[in-house]
Amino acid sequence: MKEMKRVIGIVLCLAVCLTLLAGCGGKENTDTPSASPPASGSSSPAAPGTSSPPPSSSSSPDNMSVIETDAPPPAEAEYVDHIVVASETIAVIDLFNPAFGSAWIQIVSRMFTDSLVYCNIDGGYEPMLATDWGTEDGKVYWFKLRDDVYFHNGEHFTAADVLYTLNRAKDSPGTPMYDAVKQVESIVAVNDYEVIITLEAINVDFMYTISTPTIAMVNEKAYNDDPDKGAWIGTGPWIITSFVPTERIEFVRNDNYFGEIPVTKSITFLYVAEQTAALIMLENGEIDFNQLNAVNVPIYENDDRFVLKNYIMNNCNYLAFNMMKPITADINFRMAVAHAIDRQQIVDIAVGGYGQPVQWGTFWGYRTAFKNNDIPLIPYDLDKAREYLAKSSYKGETIELVAAMAHTIATAQVVQQNLQQIGINVTIFDTDPPSLASYVTWGHTKADIVVNSAVATLPSNMRSYLYSGINANTANYTNPVVEELLDKAFVTVDDAEREKLYYEIQEIVAGEIPYLGTMHMGMYRIEAAGCGGAIYFPNNNWDFTHVYKVKQP
Repeated sequence: MKEMKRVIGIVLCLAVCLTLLAGCGGKENTDTPSASPPASGSSSPAAPGTSSPPPSSSSSPDNMSVIETDAPPPAEAEYVDHIVVASETIAVIDLFNPAFGSAWIQIVSRMFTDSLVYCNIDGGYEPMLATDWGTEDGKVYWFKLRDDVYFHNGEHFTAADVLYTLNRAKDSPGTPMYDAVKQVESIVAVNDYEVIITLEAINVDFMYTISTPTIAMVNEKAYNDDPDKGAWIGTGPWIITSFVPTERIEFVRNDNYFGEIPVTKSITFLYVAEQTAALIMLENGEIDFNQLNAVNVPIYENDDRFVLKNYIMNNCNYLAFNMMKPITADINFRMAVAHAIDRQQIVDIAVGGYGQPVQWGTFWGYRTAFKNNDIPLIPYDLDKAREYLAKSSYKGETIELVAAMAHTIATAQVVQQNLQQIGINVTIFDTDPPSLASYVTWGHTKADIVVNSAVATLPSNMRSYLYSGINANTANYTNPVVEELLDKAFVTVDDAEREKLYYEIQEIVAGEIPYLGTMHMGMYRIEAAGCGGAIYFPNNNWDFTHVYKVKQP
């Protein structure tokens, strides 16, 4: 069995991407061995299970790229001491508290804590608290730790902290850390700087799990000595000095950090409820980094006071055909719909052109590993659509589309117009996400077509959409062969073999069309001129640990 080893410092060659430079918020790789070569037959040189992103669509806006990162500023640059980042609300800061729940918990965790390894923007793993690691079978993993790391309270980081963290996480149900480590069967400290983690079963995605920012190492003494603020103690590049729940977090630079020390001295994460108010604060110089809705892009894209950053999210918006209803279970009807969908029109109308039409026939995340780009897209062809419709069982019935978010409702409206062109009568049920979740649970017979978005950070995440009996499988899709392949891929350590399995899954699903991909959404961030250093991960778990602002003349 091939051993899965870390591979560091690898950057994928993307014709449409800017180069990811080492100084752009990355983690320092001091005192680490040379990079291990990729296993023979691996699908990517970056890390096990990492595939190269597809090229950017020529029909997408010129300013929408796959991912955008910053080059480091000149060494002689003068930096602003304090930076303000507009954030989401955080009620509690405690990795072991179920109330530590927000879209920003991973972003916050990155600031003051460290995980054993760091998953970079290309899917490769870099040293963090661990300098080396590996597994022979996908069940037993070993980690060698740094010996020069100290917590913010001065305590020396050792293997004992790994044992304390993971064992306490197993006793903290309802937390992100619990969900990640409940699969751990045992943790053993070989010595002060080496641990062995054994899982209950093979999990080839465990390296990704252990790299998650919320799976960070904490200090037992800090928790015992200070019940209120002990949870704020980490090993990270930033120290929390003040926290006002649901309002702000104040950080000061950790000058004793073992890795690359930030050039900024202090950072505030500030919650501003209204984006309009946040943009006014940005224009007034009160905020340096902020989210930007696509509708506001034209206002700022030519304004020299600001810089816009953009990327394609790693999701796939889709139409799910209800395979338990006679009409939508008819392959000829699904083929008719597939030929009638104008994806570019969906992008233009649903997200204002800031996205990318799906360009392959596979139902998969935009940058998800083992994506089969050899599967051709069913092309937009109204004549073909009418031919398939004539062969189908459709006899003029009204087809219901259900959607629950602004962009999916807008997508449904475009699809309605597309299908009316070939003679399909469509009604739209626009609702809210909780109502949608109850409306399209597994086995539902109400909606004909569900308009939604799939999130697939890892290939194994597709189980949720393709495995029978799971509520996320809104197509009510059942195929025992696909399920068997999914199970086998989940325990296959060899990358080349796993790639074959995932490719076969995608080919089967593309042939049966329970799901039809429509687009990948684009996201925008806005920064004050002179700012940089943020790493905008396509899953929105951004890294602000090395942000900076160069003083303007």
